[in-house]
Amino acid sequence: MLGLGSSLISGSDPIGALPPISDLAFALNFYEADSVDSGSTNAAEATLSIGDLRFAPGAGQYTGTASDYKVTKIEIRNSTVSPGGALTEEFSGELTMDSVIDILGLGSVFVLFDNDSAMDDIDLGSNSGHAQAHNGSGNNLFLFRVTLEVEGYSGSTVLTRSLNLSDSDA
Repeated sequence: MLGLGSSLISGSDPIGALPPISDLAFALNFYEADSVDSGSTNAAEATLSIGDLRFAPGAGQYTGTASDYKVTKIEIRNSTVSPGGALTEEFSGELTMDSVIDILGLGSVFVLFDNDSAMDDIDLGSNSGHAQAHNGSGNNLFLFRVTLEVEGYSGSTVLTRSLNLSDSDA
């Protein structure tokens, strides 16, 4: 017989609880603009300061549909101009992914995105007027940070990527 304060659930994982998002692995990439869009499998990492943010679940971890993945924040910092400085928030809200492609065509590496959104055509060139714009000299080190939630998993995870990029306006 159970008394007040008693529980049939033991441990820290109650029955029916969602697994933590930390059970999943992701990669964040900044690709050449439009090199990874619906139907495209020509993934080219950006070398210039304009491109598209995309993320990929670990091999064999993509399940469900693209709409199960939601980006809640996108932040960027030009660490060359502002080392250790604040990140500029590009997006805050709930951006539901609407596209997924099998990048190699082998059913193992999938890239998710929402085309024509805050993830696309991010222009950080020296003439862009962006708060974190390239300084116009050599390569600049950019930090990209994306906060992600996945349907069926508890919590959120922060994906980061740092890249040395040359000025797209040079």
